Amino acid sequence: MSWLNLGSLGGLIALAFLAWAAGGFRRPVPWRTVLTAGGLVLVLGAVVFWLPWSRTALVWVNDTVITVLRAGNEGARFLFGPLALDPGETTAGGSPSVGFILAAQVLPAVVFFASLMAALYHLRILQPVVKLFALLFHRTMGLSGAESLAGFYYYGQKGLLGM
Repeated sequence: MSWLNLGSLGGLIALAFLAWAAGGFRRPVPWRTVLTAGGLVLVLGAVVFWLPWSRTALVWVNDTVITVLRAGNEGARFLFGPLALDPGETTAGGSPSVGFILAAQVLPAVVFFASLMAALYHLRILQPVVKLFALLFHRTMGLSGAESLAGFYYYGQKGLLGM
């Protein structure tokens, strides 16, 4: 274990403490939830670092997400022209960027991603993913349906992947 790993562990503990502090220290610490969440993080880390195929899968997911976001950025550049360019870039016609504009550079990505999630929900692709994580969090951490991605009790009646 290197110092970087210990630093990551310290950051994980610090974030958990900050979350508890943000809640105003009102309740006692739910140790089952904290320990099982930490265990899930450790298992995920072990899978990613020890199994080469998992890194390949995550790189593929990363590349897919970046490709989808680039497509959204191209749409924003088509719609807004030089307003949607990053600082220092120029259009094909030579028009320079006017600098960073939140409404033309960040908000189109947010709208695009929200539209994509709405489409995945409409096509019933998102529900099994939500159900899977809700079931995992309910069984391992003892969270309620609302806490475990707000869907376990509705979807739990029909089985894991049944609609």
